[in-house]
Amino acid sequence: MSHRYRFFATERDGAWLIEDEEQEHLNRVLRLKAGDEVEVFDGKGRWGVGKILTTSRKETVVTNVHATTEPKSDRPLIVLLGVLKPGVVDDVLPGLVEAGADRIMIYGQRDIPSNHLSEKVVQRWQRIASAACKQSKRPWLPEVELKQDLGQALASVPGTSTRLVLDPDAKASLLKTPLQGPVVVVIGGEKGLDPMELGMLSGANFLGVKAGPHVLRARTAVLVATAVLAMRREA
Repeated sequence: MSHRYRFFATERDGAWLIEDEEQEHLNRVLRLKAGDEVEVFDGKGRWGVGKILTTSRKETVVTNVHATTEPKSDRPLIVLLGVLKPGVVDDVLPGLVEAGADRIMIYGQRDIPSNHLSEKVVQRWQRIASAACKQSKRPWLPEVELKQDLGQALASVPGTSTRLVLDPDAKASLLKTPLQGPVVVVIGGEKGLDPMELGMLSGANFLGVKAGPHVLRARTAVLVATAVLAMRREA
């Protein structure tokens, strides 16, 4: 079975245009040419397969695209993760995107250096999420956002949602807790959640759930929670 490469593209006048960094990858790395078959998508639910009509240094034109539009889920999975050490968020982001997170909010916690929360870092995270979206062939590009603290993150979650926070001491199970509407799950950073954050979550009606019999590191817990909740949502 041959592999089709997928590219971000813009639909315009019956054709799809591949430009900028995507164009450079197509030309310099993959060296695709006129007549080659590729997949294109806009990151907003619309995608299809077509053939390269022309390609140059600036853009590639793809035609005869039989496009499909997939609606956005009305039950999004929203992951709130306390910022981790440099590079660790980079490592876990692809797994979160591939597993099914629709919106990822990285929030700051106490004693976190300011360089962990810069706009430059967020731009890198967005590029990583984009690459994972293409690799997993998801039609919708997940949102990756930076929040200064947990309070700011909670202020932007849906009012009506299933609200969960991972807690190894909780009695409720991640596998059995009923899910209704959008699902929001909170995971603390390397130091977990402090008393003020726990109080904030309790006041916002978050239910503590455990992911299993063992205490998981944050980088493991967020991947486990995302995969389990994404699969349960589709069941």
